[in-house]
Amino acid sequence: MTTPKPRRINIKSENYSFPFSRGLLATQLSVTGMDFYDSYKTAEAIGLELELQDTWELTEIELDDFVCNILETEGKKLYSERYRNFLTLKELEQPLILLVAGATGIGKSTVSLNLASRLAISHIVGTDAIREVLRKILSPDLIPSLHSSSYTAHESMKEYVSPIYNKVIIGFEEHVRLVVPAIEAVISRAITEGISILLDGVHILPSVMDPKILRTPNVIPIFLYLSDENDHLNRIYARSKTKVIRRPVERYVDHFQEIREIHDFLVEQARLHGIPLIENILLEKTTKEILDLVFERIESIIKV
Repeated sequence: MTTPKPRRINIKSENYSFPFSRGLLATQLSVTGMDFYDSYKTAEAIGLELELQDTWELTEIELDDFVCNILETEGKKLYSERYRNFLTLKELEQPLILLVAGATGIGKSTVSLNLASRLAISHIVGTDAIREVLRKILSPDLIPSLHSSSYTAHESMKEYVSPIYNKVIIGFEEHVRLVVPAIEAVISRAITEGISILLDGVHILPSVMDPKILRTPNVIPIFLYLSDENDHLNRIYARSKTKVIRRPVERYVDHFQEIREIHDFLVEQARLHGIPLIENILLEKTTKEILDLVFERIESIIKV
């Protein structure tokens, strides 16, 4: 005697149908800032409620309405609104361009991966990778500062810098100016193509970038910082153990003072240009604060 297959809930799209997935729905709910446990619990409750109502086939729009009604019934109106706004953004084919900036070792990559997962952004570009492409084109003899790290670029400077100026910052700005045009090209292409991307790196500097790009509603810059130097140094030690390609931690430690000078300069720049600053102490807290900013922007985009 064969065991009958359990019935499955089918979601109808315009040209095809697919099975309802609690896991997929939980991932979509986590976009709103809901924590993963609540997302899976809510997705499980929605699946169970559909079965109890003997609903085995519904359209995507009907499912979205059902999800929002359940969220509102559970007193989660904020998440319901965010869920609808995110769906509207996708329908309008409006991209999100997130810029996660901050000093070396501040935790940008970890935050970026978490954000990209939440927001279903499949394109993550590090500004270090953009710099590497430029290094293949421009020789170290031609532009030596490009072939230095952001925190050692001042060492390759041949020009005299008056003691009244901070040579580390002068070198850093020169280094960044070489990379920014390529960063802006990536951003412009993503906007034109309607592709959501996340760029992270130390080379995102508002004083050097085109103000028109930073004022574009779809472009959302965020600066991360750590006020405690010991926390920052400990993060650098931890980073050296978790990177797939490990770099000698001694190099970062030896130049930690320069890294902190750049850190403080970036914080100052963010404040001068009115860009949100988020202290990156706890990953989930940082992610939720950034998602709050993202959904404020999404709301403004879809109302235009």
